[in-house]
Amino acid sequence: MEWDDEELEHYHTQCMAMDNMRCRSKAIYPAERIDSMHHLHEDKKQQLHRSVQILDEQQVLNEKVTRQVPVIVQKNQFRIKTGLHIPSI
Repeated sequence: MEWDDEELEHYHTQCMAMDNMRCRSKAIYPAERIDSMHHLHEDKKQQLHRSVQILDEQQVLNEKVTRQVPVIVQKNQFRIKTGLHIPSI
């Protein structure tokens, strides 16, 4: 999931080669089989893209939690020192 630009470029080159091969294969194999392979490949690309999006969203949430934890700890320490009631979780 952490590909650099060169790896992404290689992946796109391979995708183009697959598309080219599928087009040439239509002369040999039934079009339905080739189309089925194409749909599977497109689905795979969409799933990979969604996985990357989810990982990005998770990273953003992790950073948000990391920023908020010190504030939460500080507030709770203040409540303990001042004797304010801390609700049970």
